[in-house]
Amino acid sequence: MSGLQRNSIEELFRTGSIFNTNINFRGQSSDGKLSYNVNYGNLDDEGFTPNNNLRRSSLSFGGRMALSNRFTVNGTLNYSQTRFNSPPIAAASGGTAGANSLYDVVFFTPRQLSITELPYANPITQASIYYYGSNAIQHPLWTLNNAEDKQNTTRVYGGTSVQYDFNDNLNVQYRYGYDVYSEDNVSYQIKVDKQVQMKTKVVFMKSGITLITFSIIKLPLMVTFNLMKHGVLTLTLVQLQTQLNMTEMV
Repeated sequence: MSGLQRNSIEELFRTGSIFNTNINFRGQSSDGKLSYNVNYGNLDDEGFTPNNNLRRSSLSFGGRMALSNRFTVNGTLNYSQTRFNSPPIAAASGGTAGANSLYDVVFFTPRQLSITELPYANPITQASIYYYGSNAIQHPLWTLNNAEDKQNTTRVYGGTSVQYDFNDNLNVQYRYGYDVYSEDNVSYQIKVDKQVQMKTKVVFMKSGITLITFSIIKLPLMVTFNLMKHGVLTLTLVQLQTQLNMTEMV
């Protein structure tokens, strides 16, 4: 097989794909006083790098109701969750000893070698084995199976407004909003103790943040006068705004 030119990179990577699904339901009553909207979305994104994917799901509700006592209520509620997984994919730096970036070890592999055919783990110690004499460069498949970056994000937000109509020319409106956001990040690689032949998960980075804006994001007491023949004059008599942020880092 001397002189055979293989494409070892093409053997490892794959064709990416994106599937996006959205489902929506909406309707209203015959008199138009009640309306609603429900939406579900799902995104499944598979990257060209193995074990690299992003999945997002979202659900939202909205509605409006005009009551018989001159009150009109509007409300929305939104939920989304995003999960991201990937092997370490930092920029290549020329096969740096001890580096665990997938791109680093792939692009330092000679083209005539088959990444997918070479064994990647020592059958006794389970440590990475590769073509390099000192074994300073990890096998890409070992990296794919023993190292990962993960992120999980969740967000819930929405708002409500209540409006009271004194008559066709005068109304008062109150609005309230909230936003809750959390994010967890983990980067790890399996470490092999060759003496006891045991695998241990080594976490390089673990962090989390919870940001709660459970507050009156916008709380104006708005009074609207319809004084003009072809328009509306809006006067904000009271303008209040309060926001409570609670952040927790781990």
